[in-house]
Amino acid sequence: TRAKLPRVFWAYWLIVFVGVAIEWCMIFWASTYMETVVGLSKETAATSVSLFTLAQMVGRAAGSGLTRRYATGRLLLMAGGIVLVGFPLYWLGRTALVNALGLFLCGLGVANLFPLTLSVASAVGIANPNAASARISMGAGLAILIAPQVLGTAADQVGIFNAYGLVAPLVIAVIGVTWYAN
Repeated sequence: TRAKLPRVFWAYWLIVFVGVAIEWCMIFWASTYMETVVGLSKETAATSVSLFTLAQMVGRAAGSGLTRRYATGRLLLMAGGIVLVGFPLYWLGRTALVNALGLFLCGLGVANLFPLTLSVASAVGIANPNAASARISMGAGLAILIAPQVLGTAADQVGIFNAYGLVAPLVIAVIGVTWYAN
């Protein structure tokens, strides 16, 4: 079918792109951040990233159960809200414990951004499911390709702490675009 994808689909596409960008910036650079900014040893910093992946596992399991009770749009806003709370703790925290808590909360919130948005984007793109699926996959792939590289390049210029300032507007964008799309 050649049916055009509706405008709301593209809003959800943007949420996928931004959500995946946040996720992969955290996965790629959290270890470096925890070592160079927070002051953890290289080994401890690398291990601390497991908090993010553990939180993703917990978040996806919890999110799966919550989808039976709550509307997807509401869950997306809740996930974005969790990231909105966690990211400043991770980025601006002054002690390793606060940074680690923020990293965990980011993983907890980010965990459901992609699967929930995929679900709702597929529903609004139902008139052309092949195109919707392809565009969502392309958005996620582009985010994985571009975002960590941009953050790394910025870190080379201004340091990893300042470079993470690029992620903060992405967190706010997830909530704003989700609000619009819902």
